[in-house]
Amino acid sequence: MFNFSTQFIKKQLDESLKRLKTSYVDILFLHSPTRKNCKNILKLKKLMDQLKRKGKIRFSGISPKTPQDGVYFLKKAKFDFVQINFNLIDQRMFDSGIYSLCKKKDIKIIARTPFNLGFLTGKTKLKKIKKNKKNDHRSRWDIKQLDLWNKSSDLFVKLNSKNSKAGFALRYCLSFNSVFAVIPGMMQTNQINVNTKKENAKKLSIQTLNKIKKIYQDNQFILK
Repeated sequence: MFNFSTQFIKKQLDESLKRLKTSYVDILFLHSPTRKNCKNILKLKKLMDQLKRKGKIRFSGISPKTPQDGVYFLKKAKFDFVQINFNLIDQRMFDSGIYSLCKKKDIKIIARTPFNLGFLTGKTKLKKIKKNKKNDHRSRWDIKQLDLWNKSSDLFVKLNSKNSKAGFALRYCLSFNSVFAVIPGMMQTNQINVNTKKENAKKLSIQTLNKIKKIYQDNQFILK
């Protein structure tokens, strides 16, 4: 259950500061707000501004459930950061207009799910997901949808001659000026080594970005 009351957020922040043994956090994010479950966005932004002045947070952030929700909130209030789903096969950030809005308002973007739940790395095993239903949230998706995502990384192989599939996916996300950082999921040491290579931060060429856009436009990545 979501709780976006100002009292709850103040309480949770204070408790987090105690656990972390610090006087501030870098960014306070509102996670998964929608137009239905969070109708007091202006009060929340006012609270976050107060917390900034008190030195308890350095920046305010919002991580909307969908890009459309993000557009709705950002038109009402200006945050420092927005966290949004964005990757090679999920370009709703552009489709919804949230990227243009962030660029116009100078709001920095943090891209979540750069590997689309791991499928863009080319190493995800569907059999393993099926067997590990209790501990793998991906098993709740329709198997046809998972299979579609599992095959999607192969569409970009011809455009990628220098990086691992994971590295190429990260380079794509970081090729746009308003994207400040990405959040790749990492559970093993070798994944950390692969994902933190310097070359992953090098921007792709305009030509490559246009080819990626065409692949996205010519293919269906979400089953209806």
